[in-house]
Amino acid sequence: MFFTGSCLEPAMAERMTGAPGNTVSFGWGDLSRVEHAIEPALEEGPWLLGEQFTAADILTASTLQIAFMAKVIEPQGVLFDYVERSVAREGYERAAAIDHREAERLALKSQTGAVKAP
Repeated sequence: MFFTGSCLEPAMAERMTGAPGNTVSFGWGDLSRVEHAIEPALEEGPWLLGEQFTAADILTASTLQIAFMAKVIEPQGVLFDYVERSVAREGYERAAAIDHREAERLALKSQTGAVKAP
């Protein structure tokens, strides 16, 4: 789960903003290296941990989905297939529903200054 926030997201941000990276000093190298680190992780099974779908898959797949929408990664190949499998899972749909509900609650809070009970 740390890989997404410490490697995938910063590499995506570099690509989106055009910020100059430092492939030697930055732990993620660049977005291409990050992509090539995820792909072999999926060789053992359909998920990052082989046969078990976990929170790491929800986090990584949702971040890759953003990368596809932002056009920083082409939606094709192993990563695209992985995201498609992930978003079709019931667990992914439940997590997305919770995320959506919480985003709406926080938006209401920022508009009214009050937090609506869950």
